[in-house]
Amino acid sequence: GKKPMGVAAAIIYQASQNSETPRTQSEICRIANVSEVTLRGLVRIINETLVLLDRLEQQS
Repeated sequence: GKKPMGVAAAIIYQASQNSETPRTQSEICRIANVSEVTLRGLVRIINETLVLLDRLEQQS
């Protein structure tokens, strides 16, 4: 499994990228106490999952 704080950090990072005040990976990682490598990996997993869910939704 994945650590909840890492998953939360990845979601917060992604949300911040769509906001008026985007935060850097290093800012999010420092606050969440996770590494940038962990954050990038989880962002990638979340993005891939969202793409798959979108494809499944389009098929139904």
